[in-house]
Amino acid sequence: MGYKRKLFNDKTVLVAAAAGVVAVSAILGTTLLSTNKKDNKGQSIVNLEEGTTTGNDYLVREEGTSDDLNLEAAENENVTAVQPTEKTSQDIGDDSLGGEKQNQIENDTNEEVDKAGAQNVVDTNFDASSKLIWPVEGNVIIGFDMNNTVYFSTLDLYKCSDSVYIQSDVGTPVYAGHACQVEEIGYDTEIGNNVTVEMGSGYVVTYGQLRDVQIEKGATLEEGELIGYVASPTKYFSVEGSHLYIKMTKDGVAIDPLDYLNY
Repeated sequence: MGYKRKLFNDKTVLVAAAAGVVAVSAILGTTLLSTNKKDNKGQSIVNLEEGTTTGNDYLVREEGTSDDLNLEAAENENVTAVQPTEKTSQDIGDDSLGGEKQNQIENDTNEEVDKAGAQNVVDTNFDASSKLIWPVEGNVIIGFDMNNTVYFSTLDLYKCSDSVYIQSDVGTPVYAGHACQVEEIGYDTEIGNNVTVEMGSGYVVTYGQLRDVQIEKGATLEEGELIGYVASPTKYFSVEGSHLYIKMTKDGVAIDPLDYLNY
């Protein structure tokens, strides 16, 4: 009995010793695991060992929310993550006022453009009963005639005439016969420097054989305003001598200016 009790006591000691070793190991393991977790918790991303991937490195995280992952991905791409902000009612009110100001500026600009355009529009009531003042004073050396041929001395031929030629000295001022807008300024070998004006209602007048033109294309002229001066005649009218060329059309059809000139 004494031997068995001793053997039992020895076994008890061994079991206790083993239990103590297990307890110590458990404590050490817990401490090491806690330390590793603390170390890993401060890391947001780690790369796998080289050679384990063929493309971009994978992102590995043990803990964290989806927002944390998004922020870490932004940091990995060198992009600053910005949290969206909500506009207050004051901000929305300011935006609305800014839009109203912008609309007002655009409206004011459009009104200015319309006014500028209106200044270039001829305000005329020229019609079949209207009259033109004489742009120069002188005798008609070649009249309008689209039914019969007229003799042109320099050319030594007869042809229909869609214009009127008024004799005038070189340098004589030429005036606008009616309120108009300058439609074109050009040069022609036959009629020389010329100015075409629009009087409204489809009535257009061209003044030719000019020099020192005083106006520009697009200008608005009042009745009697200076256009330019009579020039020396072109080679097509050297025999006829210096004069003012006048051609008048209605909707593109030549008409006799003498029917509208105020006698």
